Amino acid sequence: MPQDQSGENLSAPVKAGVVAVVIIGAVIFILVNIWPQLFPADTADARRRRAQSRRDSRQTEERVFGLTEAERAEVFWEMGRAERRADREAEAQHPSSVRPGEYVELNRILINRYYDEICAEHGGLTRAQLLQIASEGTRKHWR
Repeated sequence: MPQDQSGENLSAPVKAGVVAVVIIGAVIFILVNIWPQLFPADTADARRRRAQSRRDSRQTEERVFGLTEAERAEVFWEMGRAERRADREAEAQHPSSVRPGEYVELNRILINRYYDEICAEHGGLTRAQLLQIASEGTRKHWR
């Protein structure tokens, strides 16, 4: 049993008070010394620095054919949508199971038309650039 300095046993209320003081001291220590390291304050200055960092990273982001990687990924996805659209339309007009030659020819024509539209929509990309974007998208597993 805890004792005071004279060696006498401490009463239960005194023990509870000592425990409370120790707990409060530990909480204050944590709040003052550990909490700021774990959870830094989100000051206006910190927000300003993060915003500037984002602007800087966008300005230095590598552009290929005048497009960022996110924009090239969007072109890649548009190409996939164009191919699926061409397949649906060609299949509707010339079922591949009945007229495979006509289906293939119409599909090729539609894909070329839709690819030309994509090139025009994205700053006049060339067909070669479009194919390089397709290759990059496949290599980088853009989904």
